[in-house]
Amino acid sequence: SFKSLMATSSALQMIHSAKPFEKLVLEAPLPKDVFWANVGKRHRDLQGGKLLALALTIMLCIFWTIPVTFVTSLTKVETLKKSLPFLDDTPQWVENGLKQVAPLALIGLVALLPVILIRFA
Repeated sequence: SFKSLMATSSALQMIHSAKPFEKLVLEAPLPKDVFWANVGKRHRDLQGGKLLALALTIMLCIFWTIPVTFVTSLTKVETLKKSLPFLDDTPQWVENGLKQVAPLALIGLVALLPVILIRFA
C-alpha cells in the first residue's frame, strides 16, 4: 500500500508497457472487499460456484413473478370478488385491510430479494 494517492498513481503508470494489453495492472482490493472464504479454492470450484449462482439468479428472475403477481392481485379487491364469490359479503374493513396489506407485503418481498441474492453470491 502507498501512503499517498500520487505515489499510487505514479506506480501504476510506471508499470504499464508500451504494448497495449501486454500487462494488466489492477489495484488490489481493500481487505474488507475480499471474500476470504474463496481464497485458496481451485479455479474450477470458483467457476462452478459462479455458474450455479447465475443459474439460480435466472431461475429466481423467472419465478419471482409468481409471488409478486399474487401480492399485487390482492390490491384489486373487485377482481378478487369476481374470482372468489365468498368475498361478496365481507365487511368494508376487510376490503380496506386487503388494500393496505398488499403494498406492505410487496415491500416485504422486495426487501427479501437482496437477502436471497447475497446467499447466491
